Amino acid sequence: MHKSKFKYFIISIISILTCLVCLSQVDNLEKKLKQVEGDEKFELLLTSSEEYWFIDPAKSVELAEQALEIGEEMKNDIQKARALNRIGLGYYFLEKYNPAYEYYRKSLILSKEINYSDGISRASNNIGLIYDALGNYDTAIEYYYISLDIEKRNNNIEGVAATLINIGNIYYYLQDYDKALDLYNNCLNICKKLDHKQRILDCYTNLGSLFFEINKFDTALEYSTLAYKLSLEIGNIDNQAANLNNIGNVYFEKQQYKKALEFYNKALKIQKENKYLWSEINTLRNIGGVYNTINQNQNAFIYFDEALEKAKQINAKKLIMALYLDLSEYYENNNDYIKALEFHKLYTNLNDVLYNKESRKQIAEIEKKYEFQNKEQQLELITKENKVQELQIKTQQHIIFIVASISLLILAFVFIFYNRSLSNKKARILLEEKNTSISEQKIILEKTISELKESEEKQKSLIENIQDGIFIIQNNIPIYTNEALVDITGYSNEELHNITFKDIVVPEDLEMITNNYRGRMQGRDIPTSYEFRLKHKNGHIVYVILSVGLINYHGEKAILGTIKDITGQKRYEDELIREKEKAEQATQSKSMFLAGMSHEIRNQMSSIIGITEVLEETDLSDEQKEYLRVVSVSSNNLLNIINKILDFSKIEARQVILEPVRFFLPKLISEVISLHELKAKNNSLYLKSKIASDTPDIFIGDPTRLSQILMNLINNALKFTDNGGVTIEIEIDDQKDNTLKKGDGQCKLKFKVTDTGVGISKDSRHKLFKPFSQTHAAVERKNKGTGLGLAISKQLVELMEGEIGVDSEINKGSTFWFTAKLINPLIKSGKSSKSRTYPGDETSKRLKVLIIEDNILSQQLTSNILVKKGFITDIAENGKIGLDLFKQKKYEIVLMDIQMPVMDGIQATRLIRKYEEKNNHTKTKIIAVTAHTKEGEKQKLFNAGMDLYLSKPFKPSQLISMINSLNLS
Repeated sequence: MHKSKFKYFIISIISILTCLVCLSQVDNLEKKLKQVEGDEKFELLLTSSEEYWFIDPAKSVELAEQALEIGEEMKNDIQKARALNRIGLGYYFLEKYNPAYEYYRKSLILSKEINYSDGISRASNNIGLIYDALGNYDTAIEYYYISLDIEKRNNNIEGVAATLINIGNIYYYLQDYDKALDLYNNCLNICKKLDHKQRILDCYTNLGSLFFEINKFDTALEYSTLAYKLSLEIGNIDNQAANLNNIGNVYFEKQQYKKALEFYNKALKIQKENKYLWSEINTLRNIGGVYNTINQNQNAFIYFDEALEKAKQINAKKLIMALYLDLSEYYENNNDYIKALEFHKLYTNLNDVLYNKESRKQIAEIEKKYEFQNKEQQLELITKENKVQELQIKTQQHIIFIVASISLLILAFVFIFYNRSLSNKKARILLEEKNTSISEQKIILEKTISELKESEEKQKSLIENIQDGIFIIQNNIPIYTNEALVDITGYSNEELHNITFKDIVVPEDLEMITNNYRGRMQGRDIPTSYEFRLKHKNGHIVYVILSVGLINYHGEKAILGTIKDITGQKRYEDELIREKEKAEQATQSKSMFLAGMSHEIRNQMSSIIGITEVLEETDLSDEQKEYLRVVSVSSNNLLNIINKILDFSKIEARQVILEPVRFFLPKLISEVISLHELKAKNNSLYLKSKIASDTPDIFIGDPTRLSQILMNLINNALKFTDNGGVTIEIEIDDQKDNTLKKGDGQCKLKFKVTDTGVGISKDSRHKLFKPFSQTHAAVERKNKGTGLGLAISKQLVELMEGEIGVDSEINKGSTFWFTAKLINPLIKSGKSSKSRTYPGDETSKRLKVLIIEDNILSQQLTSNILVKKGFITDIAENGKIGLDLFKQKKYEIVLMDIQMPVMDGIQATRLIRKYEEKNNHTKTKIIAVTAHTKEGEKQKLFNAGMDLYLSKPFKPSQLISMINSLNLS
């Protein structure tokens, strides 16, 4: 599992001017509460409330509420503001964010009314933490900057450091690691100068997290270890657990899973004992991630599921989002792709809400506002300095005038003009210097104002040119709408500001929109993104997707949302669905047609081929035998063509499923060669095979489809070879990357069929594997094939995760090759034999066979084959008659057709099995004899209770061989 799944613990500073005191003081403080009154009791209650944050947050709330009562009795607004803030902190540690927010807001409003700057700073910081925890980063950072500005003006260095780390966390969550690192380092330098160990600990913890995210694992381990040691030194249990978890994450990335679990479990124990729910959820995720990585799937799911349930309890959106991704990957690893897709969609939707571009733009806007405020303050300071300088100049002028006057009186009128001239000259120079300075300051001021106006215009232009509609609703009234929303709805901005949901939302969606709006304003957990329909001003319906969130706008709740027009997308999706349904209907019709045609043709072919073989065994003249041979060859060729067309249709419809079984490779090759030996011999060609010595004998795969590919290639090779012969070679593909030698069981084999035939030109090769295509050589040999064999082979090879190709040279021959991925069970091949006894003529005479078949020709053919071999047969023309006969007589074998009138073969089989079970009879062997070719039909027959499957048309030898394999006596 990738490291991004394991989010490090990031420490946020809860209150600006608070510190942790040893827990041993709690009892002592409670005793003192009984001995004091007034202001002193208020301070003790507030201190006691702080001590209970981690031990018992509910008790912390209770003590802070007592402090609030004292503040109200004494009519002390500062005390009331502090107590309200402290009650909010208690609820924050209880992870009840809605009441926490309300108490912080009351504290903030009261602090503003009495101009209590410390209270404004604390409440703003803590409201920022609420939005931070809920993933509303743009609002969180706005409150953090309010707090930072106050702490800077109050010259509170510790408060500045605490707020910097919180702002750094926002950039960490948004993956702007350079900015986060700069803020963390600034905070660490300040805290080291103050020797504030708790703040140093927080910085170490967050730096460890950051270096982990940028893959500097050794540096991350160094900071996390420093943080853990410092947390032990100052007795901070929460940080101990956090850094144990962080150290575990590093060991996970180093693939030291046992060591990672050791640290995770230590952290989990601390978190459960102290009820640190948020931290506990994160650790449960990490443990689940380890088990998922080492394929302990059941353990992984248990931890992921517990973590998700607890994350939903506290509405921790960042953790919920991460767990959705964890579970998506978990289900993907377990091949449950539907569940994997479901959780990945949940992850994507929540990720879009938490990390969308609009949030980043709003954060950047807040930064610019903060910079603008600083510049305004600087300009105000410059203006004040200029006024002071002007006053100084005027004062200096008065002094000079007085001195000059006294000098005139003392030194006489002779020096009056000289001194006055000199004084005026000096004053003029000084005045010019001051005027120059003022002009320079004025230029700077004008330039700054111009830059700010330009920035504001750019931001306004950016918002107005966004294609998605943007709106803000406060007190049920739209107070802002952009031009894109005007285009989507058809209403002007003025009309939109006076419109209601009822005017613009379609009636079917109105209740949902209204309920969601009210619920969001009341603080309930409402989806942040969903689709609905608008009524355009001109009457047509507009499909839109809404992304919305609750914000604080000028000190009051408001709804900020974006609306995207997806009407075109919806139409496209509807069209795709309609086309898909049409395609599925066409495919279904085609499959039904092919299945029906296959059944009818195979039934007739079965009769023709069977009767031909029966006739061949009778006394015939040479001329009659030749006629029968032509009929037999033509029938088999026709059956081969039908099979290829049906195979190609099934592959094209993706109905072919590989059936992996264990098979003996040398035997498979031997059987394939034996089927073509006679043809090769008749054409004076050799046919041989060569299996590489390092190739195992036993594999798991689909031998039927493998044989089909080889037979297609050998058939082609023999067809176009006049002299020489055909060689089959098998070897392990690519010896350098032989996975077999690694022992994981997978092996890719390469099969080559080489002939000494006419060869294939380069121009013809490109169309070899296309359906119904033939080379020039094939065209000359008319009626030799359908042009489907190679196309079918190519599709089957791809199902086996292999490739197929050809190397050829005109008049020298061709080599067709293909690869197939198989599984080697790593069992040494060994020859074993089991003795079998087959019913001979004497045995077979005792066996009774019930033939249930509606086709008269098939009835006669099958009965003649069996009677000639000494079996006793009865015939039933449908399943109902067959069932009645079965109940009257005892049969060793039932040959069951499938498609029959009155009662089909599947229903008859089920009733036979029920009859046997009810009467405690031994199960009779039932062989399905059918012309059905649909994929999956065989398993359906076995599920009904049939034992074997014989496909029509069949040869008499195939039927007798199958009966012999039953070992009936």
